[in-house]
Amino acid sequence: MFQLISILRDEQKDKYVLIIQDDSWHHIKQRHPKVACFLSALVSV
Repeated sequence: MFQLISILRDEQKDKYVLIIQDDSWHHIKQRHPKVACFLSALVSV
């Protein structure tokens, strides 16, 4: 399980930075594909 601590907006790059407490992004994609999809849509990588 992961904990989304906060979402910060980078004004200069016009991107969102996610502060996530978890093992890794790979684990989020494995365990929470819908959440990973939503976060990917929220943040332009």
